[in-house]
Amino acid sequence: HTHWYWGITLIPAAIAGVHVVHTRRGKPTKYTLAFGIILPSLILLFYGNLQYMSAFEKTTKLSVSDCGAFIEKRDLQRSWEAAHRLYMSCINDTHVATGHPRDVLLQRFRLPDCEEYEGALYGDGYHKEAHVWEWTYLQRLEEEEMCAGWCYQGRQLWSHKKGARDACSKAVARLYASYASPRASQVLTMMLVILASTGVMTIMLGPVMRKYGMEW
Repeated sequence: HTHWYWGITLIPAAIAGVHVVHTRRGKPTKYTLAFGIILPSLILLFYGNLQYMSAFEKTTKLSVSDCGAFIEKRDLQRSWEAAHRLYMSCINDTHVATGHPRDVLLQRFRLPDCEEYEGALYGDGYHKEAHVWEWTYLQRLEEEEMCAGWCYQGRQLWSHKKGARDACSKAVARLYASYASPRASQVLTMMLVILASTGVMTIMLGPVMRKYGMEW
């Protein structure tokens, strides 16, 4: 829905238009005041509802283990699997070369410690595909949200912190539920209150404005 958000630019345009009308007329009018309040409120109400529905949908789809719930989730799972393959290949090669037990290597080393990591991250050399955005995002989730894996809980590939609780997709779902959805809901509530208040104030101000000779 990103391409829809150009509509928010109508808010300052509406306010500027109301200001121009009032400046030319030398006094406020009922219709221009109502237009300047109601139109921005309706626009924010629409986009607030859009954000709320989007956050609710993403929370639901991210909280399930189905990797095919939407394209971005599936692609991130594939990218995590590529990182996991590279990590395990690195561990196995190091085990063969040094003779150190795999369990010890898995505890001490993480994916960025592997020589092949930079090339795979940026798609250099024989690596055909870059993973900068995906792996940076997954690394940040591991370190900040104490999670591991993507669609389902897996091995920690970047973070040395112990106590990973869940798959990272579920951690993101919790963020949507605790941050995005409540704030979108607050926008909806505020806009409904403003719309109701505008109707009440328009009626109540009528006698006062007409008393001072203003068009109302």
